Amino acid sequence: MKFSYVYLKGGLGNQLFQLAFANYLKSLKHRIFIDDSMFNDFKYANNTKRDLIFNIADFGFKSSSNFTKSLFKYFNKIFQSKKIKRILKPKKNKIFNYIKDKDLIDFNNNSLLTIYDGYWQEFEYIKDSKSFLISSLNNYSDISKALIQTKITGSTLVHVRRQDYVLLNEELGEHYYLNAINEARNSILNFHFDVFTDDALWVSSKKIFKDANNIYSPNKKQEDKNEVIKTFSNMLKYENFIIANSSFSYMAALLGSSDNSRVFYPNPWFKNKTKNIYFNRTWSQVNLK
Repeated sequence: MKFSYVYLKGGLGNQLFQLAFANYLKSLKHRIFIDDSMFNDFKYANNTKRDLIFNIADFGFKSSSNFTKSLFKYFNKIFQSKKIKRILKPKKNKIFNYIKDKDLIDFNNNSLLTIYDGYWQEFEYIKDSKSFLISSLNNYSDISKALIQTKITGSTLVHVRRQDYVLLNEELGEHYYLNAINEARNSILNFHFDVFTDDALWVSSKKIFKDANNIYSPNKKQEDKNEVIKTFSNMLKYENFIIANSSFSYMAALLGSSDNSRVFYPNPWFKNKTKNIYFNRTWSQVNLK
């Protein structure tokens, strides 16, 4: 049996990607260990506080013991060493293998234990995960109710993420939203939209959003996990989606859309780095320029 140690990190959307990846490893008959210790270590959060949103047991996994977390935190530091990385080559090392997002993954490597430290947003790990995620999320009443709620014809979610993305120079500009809203208006019967954003002031100042029925934004600078789940649940209630380059609205579109939905996403996903994210073939890309 192979053992896989998976780190959880980031916000709600990223946590769902990582749990879907863990489930993929489980389907390969790996024994899974989940480490959520990064939520207790501020330096791992890129100066943005994140909470563990879900109970890992609701997804069929157990959280690692505190001793195991401490041990692998030590391993994590060791494996960052370039010298150690040269020694622990997957094809030669039969004990440990340390994999990050940008590394090529060989699931048939000879290592007994593989440590996975990444976001795992690639096609292979998410394409068959919708039913697994929905089944697991049914443990949360707000999400469960939202998933079965009848969609209002033409209702469309527009997600605008800015605060941390502005600092990273990865925010989406007016051009994307203008084109996406126009495409949605021309292709969706009874089109109308609400905006969910972390920057209500910016959204309110732009003419492209003047027809929004509502603009929803967190009241608190830092939401707790219950508020995050509530917001995510409300996002699931729409028939159609104009998503940001954010795993938060990506997951809302993935789980909340049906065969009758229209989903629009930015191309490229990020301006400054490559991200091989899976998009349903029925979704529509909107160019940034």
